[in-house]
Amino acid sequence: MISSNVLDMLDKLSNDHPTVSGQVEQIRNNFKDSMWHVITDQLYNLTIDHEFDQGNALVSFFNDFVKNLNLKINNLKYVRIAVNCSRQFQSKFRLIYCKI
Repeated sequence: MISSNVLDMLDKLSNDHPTVSGQVEQIRNNFKDSMWHVITDQLYNLTIDHEFDQGNALVSFFNDFVKNLNLKINNLKYVRIAVNCSRQFQSKFRLIYCKI
């Protein structure tokens, strides 16, 4: 059963960033089917998108969604996704103490 808060978070990301709504929809569909290997690649591609060059949406996305997948997705790709998201940390001090 897919968690409603995950769906809400994906909907919010899609609404706030309409240029990546197609990517978010694919993640949502694959999440429902527990296709972790596919989701991992989709998450990586989403986090390198230029849509997220400004703001802090990736930090929230990582903390609210990606962190919960750490046991389900490839560890090396998980770290690569975390590094992509870390570009939005304003403070390097906060980045150092972020628990991955």
